[in-house]
Amino acid sequence: MGTAWMLRNLVVIIHLSAYFGLCTILRSCGYIIPEISIIQIGTQFVASCVLNESCIPVYGADANYIYWSTRKNEVPKEQYNVVNRTLAQVTITDTSVLESPLLCGILEHGQIPQTLYGIFFTLGFPPEKPTNLTCIVYQDVGMTCTWNPGRHTYLPTNFTLKNQWFAEQKPDCIPFDANNSCTIEAEHFSFFVNTELWVEVENGLGKNESDHIFLDPVNIVKPSAPDILNVTAIPELPSGLKVEWENPYREQEMKLKFVIRYRMKYSINFTELPSEDTASNRDFFTLQGLKSYTTYSISIRCMKMDGRGYWSEWSTEVTGTTPETKPSKKVDLWRQLTYNNCGKRNLELMWKKLEVSDANGIILFYEVKISSKATETVITPNTTLRYKLEDKKYTVNVYACNSVGKSPVATLIIPEESAPVLPGVPHFNVTSNNTHLLLEWKAPRFSVNGYIIECVDLLSEKRVIEWQQLESTARSAVIYENIKQFKLYEVSIYPLYNGNPGASHTLKTYLEEGAPLNGPDIVAHKIDKNEVTLVWKLLHPEDQRGFITHYAVVYSSNNGRDSFNVTVDANITEYTLSSLTKDTSYLTYLVA
Repeated sequence: MGTAWMLRNLVVIIHLSAYFGLCTILRSCGYIIPEISIIQIGTQFVASCVLNESCIPVYGADANYIYWSTRKNEVPKEQYNVVNRTLAQVTITDTSVLESPLLCGILEHGQIPQTLYGIFFTLGFPPEKPTNLTCIVYQDVGMTCTWNPGRHTYLPTNFTLKNQWFAEQKPDCIPFDANNSCTIEAEHFSFFVNTELWVEVENGLGKNESDHIFLDPVNIVKPSAPDILNVTAIPELPSGLKVEWENPYREQEMKLKFVIRYRMKYSINFTELPSEDTASNRDFFTLQGLKSYTTYSISIRCMKMDGRGYWSEWSTEVTGTTPETKPSKKVDLWRQLTYNNCGKRNLELMWKKLEVSDANGIILFYEVKISSKATETVITPNTTLRYKLEDKKYTVNVYACNSVGKSPVATLIIPEESAPVLPGVPHFNVTSNNTHLLLEWKAPRFSVNGYIIECVDLLSEKRVIEWQQLESTARSAVIYENIKQFKLYEVSIYPLYNGNPGASHTLKTYLEEGAPLNGPDIVAHKIDKNEVTLVWKLLHPEDQRGFITHYAVVYSSNNGRDSFNVTVDANITEYTLSSLTKDTSYLTYLVA
């Protein structure tokens, strides 16, 4: 059993040895020259198979019977050249299609193929000259150089970054897991010293090297980002923030210049300071012209002051909030007048909260001054106030107040009931495009200081007034909030004459109209021999879904002989059918 195992393995060893050209018995009968392991892609390659003279009788064949093959294919005979009875050559004109191994064999007695020898090889390219050698000194990392390694060689290829100064060769930089970059540690280069750098490359097909570059590492520095230490408000400068930071280099090592950028906290858009504002070595700067009581996010970057080298990355953003100042804008102020059961006027004052950018802080309360012959002051945190009026003229002043002070005053005049009404706008128009209402008007002949626009949903139980105040130069407005299709709205405009409202101009409109949900219920009334009067009620506003233009009265006799369709105006609620045939039933219905 042991002998059988040895014989089987002997057969395997002999077979493999013949394939790889390692069997000493067959090697003595032939070999290939040159016996190389690397072949350049795209070149012509000539190989020779040398046949041992003593083996010619053994095979019954000479070099005329030598053949060539690769791993998968036999080489065409047109590429063979028999030099003599012991030497045959093959010419591979395009090595890019060559597959390892290359084998030479002989046809024993002209018939039986026998492998004589084979060579294994790798295809590849010699290294190209590395180009575009560029270096950056990253603070706390080292000097990183990158280059274009050239085309892929398909061979193990070694790159070496060489570094020398003062004719002294420094330790080579060997790339790790890369062929286009290497980082020289800080201990192997120095600032203010002219340094020579180049790249050498080598593989089994040759060597090459890049152009040599000469530089002073101090001029290619990319500093670390500055570290912002504090962003603080300045009480005496409400529109400013003081930014303090720690520089990545001491001034003795390298003088720096800076760029500071900032943005409001929830904005994505940065504002950068002009570069000349921070072009000197420093460790603090005061931002000015900022909005009051606003949180800003600030970051900073730096580079060598003379502009050589590279900008650092932006620092981590740090936030700061400017101090409060008194509100910078007056509130929008309006009123609603109603009458109680005794015919007395009730006043409801309404004002809108200031935008954050106008409040300049937290609005703590509103101060309302109502003046007639005397002045009454009310402090309230709300944005509405109810007040009972006498038949007098009143002046209302409203201030928004934060911890620093009051806003400019908003004034509204409530004239006495008998006072003449000031002119309204001479022209007012409302159009719809199914997404919003467009209001357009012409200004009165007299100077105004603003306009009030009201919009009321007439189908709503509460009939909440939506309103807005516009500048005196406005000639149009858009309403797109809280409006829906098929709803009836009443839109009004009031000019303001120094806070005194002029006459309103009011229109009714729909954002979008639709067909009525149903027609009116009709009742037959005053039935005579040849006529009958039909009576109906106007459609409920919820069912109208638009302006009713007319009604169609449709009636026909049951026998089908008579059929009529009559159009009546939308404001009519009854219609008499005449010339009817007596003792005849009619089917009647009303279409809106």
